Parts: sequence; structure tokens; C-alpha cells
Amino acid sequence: MIPNTEDLFAHYCTHGLTMPDDFTKAPAFLILKNQLSSEQTRQLSALLDEQALTFCDYAYQCFQQGIRFALSLMQQLYPPE
Repeated sequence: MIPNTEDLFAHYCTHGLTMPDDFTKAPAFLILKNQLSSEQTRQLSALLDEQALTFCDYAYQCFQQGIRFALSLMQQLYPPE
């Protein structure tokens, strides 16, 4: 079980997994969205914004992990003199 988002992002990064595609363009989602009230649509938009920020955090953590790996590899290949 993955207890928090940091562990989830680390899991995605270390296993080379990709985040799910944008489902907001799927016909089933559009049908559902059209059936929501204006308040529910606002709440859904807020949740989607939160998901987008979460993905940005995921991408940032993957980038950091890549930089750490590159620096570690560089130090192994070219040790300081």
C-alpha cells in the first residue's frame, strides 16, 4: 500500500510509469459533466486543478531524481581529484 503522495510519485518515477491520460476529453466524461449542477461543476474543476498541481509535483520529483542520478553517476565516472 502506498501511504502518501510522495511515495506514490517515487513509485511512479522508479518504475518508469506514466501518469494517466487526460480523461476530460473522453465522451463519457463530457456526458457526465453536462449532467452536473453548476456547483458540482465548480467542485469538479477545483479537483481537476488540484490533480494538475499534483502532477506538476510528480514531474518535479522525477526531475529531481534524474538530476541526483546524473550527479551520482558523474561523480563515479569522474571522481574529484
